[in-house]
Amino acid sequence: MQLQPRPPDPVNASNILRPLPARAKAMSRAFEKLNQERQQLPFWREHQTLKFLKYMSFYANDLMSAYDAGRIDSVAQATRNFLELSIWIEFCEKSEANARRFWDDAARDMRDFMEAVQSVYVSVNKQPEVRLAGMIDALKADAANKFNIQDVEAEFMLVNNAAGVLGKQLPHAKFYKSASKFAHPTALLFCMKEPVAGLVDSLYEIGAKSSRVCLGNIERTIRAVYSDFQYE
Repeated sequence: MQLQPRPPDPVNASNILRPLPARAKAMSRAFEKLNQERQQLPFWREHQTLKFLKYMSFYANDLMSAYDAGRIDSVAQATRNFLELSIWIEFCEKSEANARRFWDDAARDMRDFMEAVQSVYVSVNKQPEVRLAGMIDALKADAANKFNIQDVEAEFMLVNNAAGVLGKQLPHAKFYKSASKFAHPTALLFCMKEPVAGLVDSLYEIGAKSSRVCLGNIERTIRAVYSDFQYE
């Protein structure tokens, strides 16, 4: 099968995005109620799923607002968020081990954040900030003792590596890179007088289609446990 170029369809993109926040909210309420009643998924998996749904609504509203304002940078950023979110949702859908890995990476992300701040502090003051050093030590101890994360000092998984696990590394990397050219203050962004015709529409459509993938994968994740799940 060959790829065939076609004009973007922003009307279809809007039709995908407009009902998404309400659908995500309905799915969230129904799932939370069902899991509290039957408790087939642990707290951390419920929390993770609800956060996926919450941020899908945020990004859908961001994308629609940015498109209405004609802001290619904001459209590109919201599309990038959906591209990344679609990978993480599918990665977590594939197995509980994957979902747990992503959950545990929150501790690694926090460790990495605090160590980055500490590095800047040390570069200026030539010694660590004592309170922050204690927080880093406490995080490492809690990760091991309270949350059974034995390798909290390991690197967190990059989204491109997660895409590779799914066999989607090439398309994800290229679409993500393309969106990044406009989401960041790049030379290309500042060089353009106006975006190339159809570019904003194309980014808008890519984001919308990614949002639909996100919603479908979350629904499959829930139905894998609760086959009778209903939310509308």
